[in-house]
Amino acid sequence: MKNTAALALLVASISSCSAPGARNGPYAPTTGSTYERQVIGALGETKVSSEQRQAVLAAYDVMAPRLKKNDAEDLRVQRQWESLDPHATDYLAQVDDLAQKAASVSADRLKMLAKFNQAVATTLDASQWSRWASVMNEQRAAFENGRRLDPTFRPGER
Repeated sequence: MKNTAALALLVASISSCSAPGARNGPYAPTTGSTYERQVIGALGETKVSSEQRQAVLAAYDVMAPRLKKNDAEDLRVQRQWESLDPHATDYLAQVDDLAQKAASVSADRLKMLAKFNQAVATTLDASQWSRWASVMNEQRAAFENGRRLDPTFRPGER
């Protein structure tokens, strides 16, 4: 009897892993960048066709390396600012230069995310886009409120 129960549990766990939404289930992978987990989680909660899913993931794959490079540049600017000597006579001029770099990095990030959002919005229909935007906003709010996105959300957390 124990072997039958164990076998049934094994079959149930394996079949849940191979289900179409398993990568999302419960709509949240446990690996990848925070934004990747958000995207996959939102896809899991937005009823999309496999073609739409592929299009959204392709748009993400185009953006992801640029986003990673942007994050590294942002960190580099922050580290440069931390290393400045506030006693230096040209300290404010150095800060002004770094502020210009930070503004450029921020603008690039915003443009990347906007291009991705437009790709998603034009891939999904109006009701799908509404759901997508709602899920992404909920995830963003949770992240900003200090809730971890690893895994993103569990049932009952919304």
